[in-house]
Amino acid sequence: MDITTVKLHKGTKTALDQIRSERESYDEVIRKLIERTRNKNLKKELVEGYQKIGKEELDILHEWEAASREL
Repeated sequence: MDITTVKLHKGTKTALDQIRSERESYDEVIRKLIERTRNKNLKKELVEGYQKIGKEELDILHEWEAASREL
């Protein structure tokens, strides 16, 4: 595994210290934050996708309702 050094402002390190458990590495904390961000973005994308699909389904339903009334 390659390792690199990242410079942080003291305030950023302090913030990481506040959310980090005693035995958790900074790498683990940062990975956890990245995962939360990805999940949040994925959830947003899923909601938008389902809303679009729902609108399309609703449009189809209205078309069928109109066609059913004609019969």
